[in-house]
Amino acid sequence: MKPNIPKRSAALAIVALAMFFTSCADHRPSGIESSAKRLESAHGEWPVIPFKYPGIDRALVKTVEYSPGRSADVYWPPDFDFSKKLPVVIFGIGLPEERFLENIGARVTDTGLFVSMCTYIATRGAAAVVMNSHEPLKDFYSCARYLENERELKLDLSRIFLWTRSEHAAFTLLLASVDGAYSSGVKGVCLFTPFLPQLAPVPRPSIPVLIVSAGRDLAVREKERTRYTERLRNNGNPISELRFERGMHAFEIHELGDGGSVETVAESLDFAIAVLLSGS
Repeated sequence: MKPNIPKRSAALAIVALAMFFTSCADHRPSGIESSAKRLESAHGEWPVIPFKYPGIDRALVKTVEYSPGRSADVYWPPDFDFSKKLPVVIFGIGLPEERFLENIGARVTDTGLFVSMCTYIATRGAAAVVMNSHEPLKDFYSCARYLENERELKLDLSRIFLWTRSEHAAFTLLLASVDGAYSSGVKGVCLFTPFLPQLAPVPRPSIPVLIVSAGRDLAVREKERTRYTERLRNNGNPISELRFERGMHAFEIHELGDGGSVETVAESLDFAIAVLLSGS
């Protein structure tokens, strides 16, 4: 004998079950798109790095406004279901947006260089963030607070890796220093062909640092790197070094056709992934 269930109650139960399974199936925030669109529209003056890695065009990306008039792009792995928090690679940029618009005609978030690196990080299992700013130091902290408070983004700000290049190094190192507001969450730093002035900050002693150098960079960069490496060693930082002998400064932008340059960039990003996922 079939149980006598009122039609209205049965309908409500079906709707409730449908809503439950829908919410379980997809926790993703609104406004997310595929990285394929970003890769296609990326600014060519800082070209897309041609990484060969499965899913590079299927990463998820969303533009967020972390404070009025200031935006950042957040990247997640393909098919990420937003059921757990991810460690995050944040790209340290020490120049205001106006300088980028003046010099290369694009915002940082629209350059092929950063779009492709963010998608690579995402396909390797972590989240990535690149931001536009007007006052870099102040805006970094505003962005970090926003990312921490927006729980739907599923970013673990207790596991941050900072990747930076060229003249942005000293700014980024300040974020990883003892006095940095988020320094306790920084688990590693990559300095890619960095400018390292004499008073460049050093990260907390336990933070591993990767320094990527170019064999044909200016002699002054070599002296800076040697001096800074010694400071890191004296501070107790684990140091790794990666060198592209044939490369000039900014080879990740200007020498992508030279064998080994793409692989060197990928190795620096793989270092970030290894550091972040080692404790997961």
